[in-house]
Amino acid sequence: MVPSLYLNVRAGVDECLYPIGRAEQPVIRYVLAISLAVTVLGMTATALDQAAAANAERSIEAEIATVEAAATELLEDETPTPSAAGPQRTVEIDIPEASDTVAGTEQFVFEPATAADATRVRYRVGNRAEKQRTLDFLLRHPETEQFDLSNHRGTVHLRLTLKTDETGERYVEITLLEEPDV
Repeated sequence: MVPSLYLNVRAGVDECLYPIGRAEQPVIRYVLAISLAVTVLGMTATALDQAAAANAERSIEAEIATVEAAATELLEDETPTPSAAGPQRTVEIDIPEASDTVAGTEQFVFEPATAADATRVRYRVGNRAEKQRTLDFLLRHPETEQFDLSNHRGTVHLRLTLKTDETGERYVEITLLEEPDV
């Protein structure tokens, strides 16, 4: 069926009206179905991205809690030995790698907080903003002010050692254990 051309003359204005015939109706249905499918896929991708970032944040928080528990145990249960290496704990943490269900870790840094006896942990996953957490003890790296794990992924082994500074204040030294070559 060929649509017919209607001429509508109303108050001196000419308009051409092309009524939609039955042949064009399935095309409109296809266009609407495709538009709806694209919208649903876009919303699903956004939801998956948010869920992956939330999974990575939970994982990082759990790893920070692991380091915190080991360091707290050292500080509460052990006594530093000035002439020896001091009591130690080895901690294994898993830094999230990017996957379909977990966003990648963009930043993961331990550094001294403005309070003298505290450590600030800064981390960022996926496209999310940086988050911070403060630990109630001093965690130091022997060579640098910051202990940066941002470039590490997967399983990482850390050594925590109880030490004292020149004033006798106790702190925990954190170092990265190198993986043995196999």
